[in-house]
Amino acid sequence: MRARSTKGYLIAELLVSMALLALLTGAMTVAASTFSQLNDYQFTRQKCLAAAQAQLESLATTRQELSAEDIQRLWPTVALAVQRQPGAGQWAGLTRLSATASAPCRGQEVRVTLVRYVQPAGRGT
Repeated sequence: MRARSTKGYLIAELLVSMALLALLTGAMTVAASTFSQLNDYQFTRQKCLAAAQAQLESLATTRQELSAEDIQRLWPTVALAVQRQPGAGQWAGLTRLSATASAPCRGQEVRVTLVRYVQPAGRGT
């Protein structure tokens, strides 16, 4: 007797393996997209941190804000704002500097605020 043909079984195996491959490809695409979004967010956050930190360092050391041209040249998409307030409580006698940097990222805004206390101008170093 002759053995039965298994062509139908091979086609079913092929279809199942193609379906599994399609599912894996779809999962990898979603993972890559999510990773890309996270990477863009972290890169934008890093730019905001660098801009805010540079602004605070400039204010603490030279008592002058970075120029708008320098900010635009170094971080073209970042907007910086600085607030000065007198210190309160244990920080009385110092000046509270607050630098807020914000930038757009995939339709959302990333905002970072850094704070530093410094001696008022004319009082020691």
